[in-house]
Amino acid sequence: IMLKKKLLVIDDETNLLLQISRFFRYQGYDVTTAKDGAEAIREAKFSSYDVILQDLKLPDIDGIELLKKLKLLAPMSPVIIITCCSDLETAVETIKAGAVNFVPKPVDLYSLLKMVENACHSSVLSAKAEYVKREKELSLYGRKQTDLILPAQIQNVVKLLAENQETTILLLGETGTGKGVLAKYIHEKTFGEDSPFIEINCASLKEDFLISELFGHEKGAFTDAKMFKPGLFELAKGGKLFLDEIGEMTNQTQLMLLKAIEEKKIRRLGGTTMIEINARIIAATNADLRHLVKTGKFRGDLYFRLNVMPIKLSPLRERRRCIISLANLFLQEFSAKTGKKIVELSPQAVQKLQKYSFPGNIRELRNIIERAVLLCNGRVLNIEHLILDESSESSEAYNKKDEVEVISLEEKEKRHIKKVLEYFGGNRTKAARALGIHRFTLIQKIRKYRLEEKENNSFCC
Repeated sequence: IMLKKKLLVIDDETNLLLQISRFFRYQGYDVTTAKDGAEAIREAKFSSYDVILQDLKLPDIDGIELLKKLKLLAPMSPVIIITCCSDLETAVETIKAGAVNFVPKPVDLYSLLKMVENACHSSVLSAKAEYVKREKELSLYGRKQTDLILPAQIQNVVKLLAENQETTILLLGETGTGKGVLAKYIHEKTFGEDSPFIEINCASLKEDFLISELFGHEKGAFTDAKMFKPGLFELAKGGKLFLDEIGEMTNQTQLMLLKAIEEKKIRRLGGTTMIEINARIIAATNADLRHLVKTGKFRGDLYFRLNVMPIKLSPLRERRRCIISLANLFLQEFSAKTGKKIVELSPQAVQKLQKYSFPGNIRELRNIIERAVLLCNGRVLNIEHLILDESSESSEAYNKKDEVEVISLEEKEKRHIKKVLEYFGGNRTKAARALGIHRFTLIQKIRKYRLEEKENNSFCC
């Protein structure tokens, strides 16, 4: 199916607007019309167009000014100017402002059609070139970010892991420190990018669903099992199975996982046949598994099986030299994605980032810069574009040992979750996304810390 080319026609002359729109619809174009500058700007903000046809004389805005605004809102959409003026000076002025062509009134519709077809063709070529350029840039940014997120000593450990493909790996670190990045890096450097890499968040599913996902099921194994479904252990054959937030697993799931690791075999739910597996396990957690073992919440035998090769990622507040380097890389990445030309952080913005404690670590820094890029319209990202959590826990005082309030990690997590929920007006979906956890995990933590009771059940979905 060929998608119709989208055309925006802007003209205050009703008859001409109707004539042009009917003609191009007959030629197979999807046409939107606007009678003035305000309507045109609104359309350009919320829709994308292959070509824009704009009258130079409009009742509410200067034509050149509108052209410049359209080029800012839709830089990839070619603009053809339609006007009653046919002098060379006007033509040059519109081309300088960003128009690709100029057609005088009365309009020859077939000549205009040829111009639009040429503009569409050029637009496709430009879009392809821009796409290739950005993909290369983003790939480069990704590699640079990996080098910054993963210290040299960790990358050296990963090289050693390539020699033993069966070693189970346990990734430790606070939320947002880059455990997911490290898991993918291990996968690329050991099995290679062509082998399967399958990840699952163990906290995002209830026990029955998690077991079904991991081990699969036969048709009729339970009420909703309408057909056979292979498990993730099978799908990850010859590759990696990344089990994130493994500390949230129930005791039964832990036992089944332990047997799968030890026996290298699984049985689907409702099945009788043992299936051999050869997926390498990478587990990750932000919890203190040793403490969970002591309190009986995590199996000791599974912990020792997973803890063959533990790798700990430090929080960002302990790697302050990386903050600005990472911020600059995120700035380049999101500038490229949005098509903006932001080239640097202001000295004040740098100072503010250096003083911040980043309780959400690298993920929080990335989110802060992404949001700042969306807010910034100039070439320099300034302090007013940075929206940080200015609570006492996240201020400069956080790093002064003599001023730190000694509280448990659970209390700290409780306070942070409460503040994020308040920031998003109780919206759990947005709060979970900002915290970097699954919505189901957030609901569990809200119940655990009794935040619903304290807020009189004001938190919403």
